Amino acid sequence: MQDLRKMAYETAVKNNLRMPDAWVSKEIAGKKWTFVSMKRHPRLSLQNPEACSLSRAIAFNKHNVNTFIDTLNTAMMRNPSFEDGSRVFNLDETGLTTVQSPKRGHALPPAMVFPRVHLKEHMLLRAPRGTIGLANPSGWMNSSLFVSVMEHFIRETCSTKENPTLLNMDNHESHISLDVINLAREDGVTIFTMPFMTFQGASI
Repeated sequence: MQDLRKMAYETAVKNNLRMPDAWVSKEIAGKKWTFVSMKRHPRLSLQNPEACSLSRAIAFNKHNVNTFIDTLNTAMMRNPSFEDGSRVFNLDETGLTTVQSPKRGHALPPAMVFPRVHLKEHMLLRAPRGTIGLANPSGWMNSSLFVSVMEHFIRETCSTKENPTLLNMDNHESHISLDVINLAREDGVTIFTMPFMTFQGASI
């Protein structure tokens, strides 16, 4: 509910639409608007989260796997450079270890989120060249920080509409925002989301 209301507000601001004063002061759409919109668009619905193990069991079926593959194939067909894998990237959020084991393939300089209010230069001492540092008291990624991650990705891959990229990632709430979607569209990034614990995909 909160994500939908915030996205509605951001969309209204981006398109210079008139909105109630309460939206502006709270920087979020009202609950009444949400319920009216849900009646107008039946595909919008609220669902209770299921246990991870049950979600996995239900999602891993022939129909969902086929849907995932079909959607991925459609995304891959957007540009010839995606077919050989040279412009396809996977986003992985994980903790870092001080003892690295070599793996095949290559990686872009990472983005590190530190559990701090403010980032200090010494926090990136001896980090891989090109690493960007971000700070959040919780130590977790959020939608505002992820805009910096997308800018970092675009810069490191030299992604443009003439030199596009395909980015695979899950659709955690911190990854999907209007600012990130607009950045991707402006700089030739096709975002292919893999919903958490499911096997359905969406291409933006």
